[in-house]
Amino acid sequence: MNNVPEIRFEGFDGVWEQRKLGEESEIFAGGDIDKDKILEFGNYPVFANALTNDGIVGYYDNHFRIEAPAVTVTGRGDVGHAKARKISFTPVVRLLAIKSEHNVDFLENAINNHNVFVEFTGVPQLTAPQLAQCIIPFPTLPEQTAIGNFFCTLDETLALCKRKLDGLRELKRGYLQLMFPQAGESVPRVRFAGFEGEWVERKLGEVFEQTAQYVNPKVDDIELWSLTVESGLTPKTERYNREFLVKKDDAFKVVMPDEFIYNPMNMTLGAVDLNRANKKVAVSGYYITMRTKEKYDNGYFAMWLKSPLAITLYKTYATGGLIEKQRVQFPTLSSIDTLVPSLPEQTAIGNFFRNLDEQITAQQTKCDKLKQLKAAYLQKMFV
Repeated sequence: MNNVPEIRFEGFDGVWEQRKLGEESEIFAGGDIDKDKILEFGNYPVFANALTNDGIVGYYDNHFRIEAPAVTVTGRGDVGHAKARKISFTPVVRLLAIKSEHNVDFLENAINNHNVFVEFTGVPQLTAPQLAQCIIPFPTLPEQTAIGNFFCTLDETLALCKRKLDGLRELKRGYLQLMFPQAGESVPRVRFAGFEGEWVERKLGEVFEQTAQYVNPKVDDIELWSLTVESGLTPKTERYNREFLVKKDDAFKVVMPDEFIYNPMNMTLGAVDLNRANKKVAVSGYYITMRTKEKYDNGYFAMWLKSPLAITLYKTYATGGLIEKQRVQFPTLSSIDTLVPSLPEQTAIGNFFRNLDEQITAQQTKCDKLKQLKAAYLQKMFV
């Protein structure tokens, strides 16, 4: 094994030395929470074996078990996830703690970049003795510090990117509440200048008309797309085998540009989208396709159909028994009442949310690229 990383800061050379964690550090297993001392706020955090909320389950005011700096490692669930801790703390059951002279930011990333041994006894777990046997290559302490500082800065940049993304998503949630009439109201609480008057009640059957154009992918050269709650209408990935799909007897349905598509079985989860591509695509014949009639804006309804208000209505109107999953077929959708503004106001609202969605997508892309960058550096800057 070549114990030299592919990328290295200037001024550092020599091979990294492989050492067992148990020979380089003290490893502690978490204990029980002291229910008489645990507080909602305090000086010293209490960390559990979890990744949500940074693992914090509470605080002790005047007590801690592990003096910072140190590193925690999860022993159950998402096994082997390391985190540098720079405030003295107390670990609880299933969380391991490492105390050593190594740079904690380096050690965090070295462990996360290393496949720690996992024992299967019904549930994946990592014990203190197992972690002690884990072999990690170490450079000198100055090189550890340089690498640790680099990844610490990268993590701070990624955290800032995520906070901005969360802020944009929260902003959208707020506007969705303010820019549509709430229960018992006929106008929204926030409105663009120049628009006034009450919104008009319409059944969705007055807004949409169903389409049903079918295609045979064995004969027609047409792209096969899929619809998911998370990603909307997207091309099928390489894991789908076109030849297998088209051998099935299921019909395929065409979605023309500017037509809507939704999954009646998952409509209550928001499985609906607008074909914004400048081409027709084919989807499962089970899906429902439809288009807006005149005087209705596609952009507005592309956003409205996925809004919390719309999803609440789907759940109210959906049909199906307790065993059969509830569905929203087109006749059911057509019977739903909603308040609709004038066409110019629809367009203004649709453009506003489309711009906001583009900002969210751009910020998500930026965060994804930072994650990919970190993953690449982890591969190239560690042995």
